Amino acid sequence: MKKLKEYRQVCKEVDISLGEMFDEFVRAQTLLESDKNLVRIKLLISFSLLEIFSSIYNNFYNLGHGNSRQIIEFLEKYCFVKNNTTYVEHSYIKRLNPERIYKFRNSIIHSFALPQYENPTITVINGSEDSEVIKKFEEGFANKGESVVFLSPDSLTKLFICGFTLLHFEIFVPDDKFTENHLNGVKEVFKEMQRRGAKIIKF
Repeated sequence: MKKLKEYRQVCKEVDISLGEMFDEFVRAQTLLESDKNLVRIKLLISFSLLEIFSSIYNNFYNLGHGNSRQIIEFLEKYCFVKNNTTYVEHSYIKRLNPERIYKFRNSIIHSFALPQYENPTITVINGSEDSEVIKKFEEGFANKGESVVFLSPDSLTKLFICGFTLLHFEIFVPDDKFTENHLNGVKEVFKEMQRRGAKIIKF
């Protein structure tokens, strides 16, 4: 009972930190929404979320993975799965795989490390293209014997958030599902948040 009570307390602290992070994310998305040209910035925010979610996964299960492995594994287990509604509903994402998303993430975060050409080509849309424009793009690639997938920062963000929702169910469990592993895992998550989390100082 004592350990369950401690688990509930640490879960509360983690939820508060997650809530603060999501509030900042929503504010950032709202500020950027009016400018369709800030696609790279929106992608950076989206991949920052992926970084956070994969780190929570890595720490909760105490895996000790490096950055690349924790991201790819999080994508494999929670994003490219049938339980992830965004993955199921997004025909373009289903043409890719976790390794490709990781390479794409690297090309956005490290502009000097663009990945080598791979088929299908990833094309990022800013939300203003209509279906006719996309259809013409696809036909152009097809005429060259190649294919293209269209992604947007919003679609990637939804994919990652759906994935974290699945992980969330594993971390925050009802009393009858609680084990000491849940306590240990959520304590590791909280410790990492405290160690690496940025705190805003208001003057």
